[in-house]
Amino acid sequence: MSVYIRNLFLAGLALVSCAGAEIEPLRGHAVDVWNSDNGLPQNTAAAIAQTSDGYLWIGTQAGLAPL
Repeated sequence: MSVYIRNLFLAGLALVSCAGAEIEPLRGHAVDVWNSDNGLPQNTAAAIAQTSDGYLWIGTQAGLAPL
């Protein structure tokens, strides 16, 4: 039980220390948005995995979509 409490304390400490941090915008990266209009069976993703050849697999409650 003490390991659980220690990990919970450390996670809370990390959140508090990052609360005031300024987030840098993404530079030099592509940002894509996927939804049901362009390939996903549903707009809410439940799981994301990437294969070794680079494909993304997105799991939703309505099915699985390779992108």
